[in-house]
Amino acid sequence: MRDPVLRLALPSIISNITVPLLGLVDTAISGHMGSPAVVGALAVGSMLFNTLFWLFAFLRMSTSGLTAQALGRGDYRAILYYLRNGLRKAFAYGIIMLLLSPAILRISLYFIAPEAEIELLSSTYFYICIWSLPAVLATFVMAGWYVGMGNTRIPMCVSIGQNIVNIMLSLFFVYCLKMGIAGIALGTAISTWLAFLFSYVCYRRVLPEGLTIHGSVADNIGGGNDKLSQNVSLPLFLRTLCMIIVHFVFVSAGSKHGAVTLAANTVIIQLFVVFSYFMDGFANAGEALVGRAVGGCDSNMYDSTVRSLFAWGGGLAVLFSALYFVGSGWFLSMFTDSEPVLAAIADYRLWAVSVPVVSMAAFMWDGIYIGAMRAWYMLSSAVFGMAVFLGGCYILAPVMGNHGLWFSFVMYLAMRGLVLTFLSRTIVLVGRC
Repeated sequence: MRDPVLRLALPSIISNITVPLLGLVDTAISGHMGSPAVVGALAVGSMLFNTLFWLFAFLRMSTSGLTAQALGRGDYRAILYYLRNGLRKAFAYGIIMLLLSPAILRISLYFIAPEAEIELLSSTYFYICIWSLPAVLATFVMAGWYVGMGNTRIPMCVSIGQNIVNIMLSLFFVYCLKMGIAGIALGTAISTWLAFLFSYVCYRRVLPEGLTIHGSVADNIGGGNDKLSQNVSLPLFLRTLCMIIVHFVFVSAGSKHGAVTLAANTVIIQLFVVFSYFMDGFANAGEALVGRAVGGCDSNMYDSTVRSLFAWGGGLAVLFSALYFVGSGWFLSMFTDSEPVLAAIADYRLWAVSVPVVSMAAFMWDGIYIGAMRAWYMLSSAVFGMAVFLGGCYILAPVMGNHGLWFSFVMYLAMRGLVLTFLSRTIVLVGRC
């Protein structure tokens, strides 16, 4: 495959597409356990757990960009350092979250206020899954490191394998051992640890012969690399926090317009999620190639990568918007057969059509900025975008209703892309090396 962007992007896209399969199977298993409360408990428990590890997504992004730049410089000591240092942080954060998990669960359930049965079942799910958090965070680091090394096939294999094992274990624990929702959680926890172990065992495949994570090579790294890693982690963490706030405000504001509107928003947002799987794959390719170009001071590689990313991203955005315009009814009918919800969706279809084109630049620039390790500017785009979104919710939503909410969300996506586009002219160029 001649285009390096496409070569790296395709395995990432395949890996991303396998992610929703697990949620669908878990939901299907819980839906056949004889109690609607189990489905609700799975939704609550998985939301709490997913929010926790989403907060630590910066571990993957920072490891990816830093490793790619070190590879571009040919600095294998730094490459090894970023892997070991990232794993050390992942386990430290995971253990801290384990200790705080009882308080986190109590506070979360207080605000969610589910029914007593759902609270009990979701607590069971959460307390089992939380033991896999260190492995989740460590797998984030491994995935970022592989992307930084220009290898997206191993993370793809890890993701596919994890989903297959998880499904098999969940079916065994639920239907053979009759463990209920605890079986679903245990399947998730075990498969997560197995995924990390497999990912860790494979790291030697992408290193030159004779290098290993253990020993003096990684120990002799100076403190400058650790300081750089810390300077990158904080803004990426805050950026993720801004995105989580936007997500929760969007859901909360939509719920105020009634159950039908909330359901319509939830279904439409799935179209954006599907599109994001493809864009994230190309963003991952951007992280690896831009990082290598910046580390190696290769302005030609940087320019060609940016052109290729926006060519592929722009083409896919137009294609998805066209598909959603022509076939949105068919797509959305896969998620619901409720006539009131489908009727409400029809009123907001144009927002679903506009989102791919509007959000494409934000996805592409995110990958480029991660590779260039301009994390503070990524944070600034998220802050500006969040401010626009919250302002729109406050000013437009009371007047325009749910259309005002969607307009605010679209402007949030557009603002992120615009800010990063503006900053790219003076910040992300490689010619200063």
